[in-house]
Amino acid sequence: MKDRPVLLRGDAWALRLQGHLSAPPDDIHAWMAQHTHRLKTEKYLVSGFLRLGGDFCFLKFYGFRRPLARHALRFRAPPALRAFDAAAALRWQEVAVPRPRACLLIRRGLLLLTKGIEASETLYYLYSGGLKDDLASHLMWAAGEEIAQMHLAGYAHGDLRWNNLLWGRDRLYISHLEAAQRAQPQSAPQWRDIARFTVDAEELGLDEWYFEQFLEAYTRRAEIDKDSVVEHVEGPLKRLRNKHWARFGTYPQRLI
Repeated sequence: MKDRPVLLRGDAWALRLQGHLSAPPDDIHAWMAQHTHRLKTEKYLVSGFLRLGGDFCFLKFYGFRRPLARHALRFRAPPALRAFDAAAALRWQEVAVPRPRACLLIRRGLLLLTKGIEASETLYYLYSGGLKDDLASHLMWAAGEEIAQMHLAGYAHGDLRWNNLLWGRDRLYISHLEAAQRAQPQSAPQWRDIARFTVDAEELGLDEWYFEQFLEAYTRRAEIDKDSVVEHVEGPLKRLRNKHWARFGTYPQRLI
């Protein structure tokens, strides 16, 4: 990687990351292995934790999948930029998302740097391992409030799986915003968010009482009645459940 990284988003943090990348190896996978504690490694996607200036950060590499992808940046914002911009906008609206710090263009793709949430786990991991009743109820209430806050801010997540919800520092964070989009409150993209959240809850075998805690928190914050939520998520829920049935031949107990 002889080309100097190009700053797309960020300020002092972008300059810190630029300095860290002053002479990285041509193989970004090798560079990530050397400088980060890797969490995910795929051909076009690598992510991991690292410390910059003593601060805990999360770094994600988005590789270009096509030869002309770099030139297409002038016409369409790539996932890394969309995630940065969505996170910046949502933080302004007091939605709990990891703070975006920098987005850099390098020869083979883009790097997105965000604040790391130390000692955090995904909602999926926490529930699959079993939880005490009081914490389970608290997490569902927190999820309902934060998702409602995101929707009231005029956004839909676009991929609201439980693996994209983080619990750390006694707060729930909404992460991985690559598919986030602006959406009117109580619009179709937001109903798809609730459907996606519900299907993951059903696949995990979440107790109905805990799911009611989520719905109660969501409807209170969003100022909408439960019957309206149930009515509007019916369509996207059916489509997601059909996909599960096609893949596994069965479907768990329904929560809605």
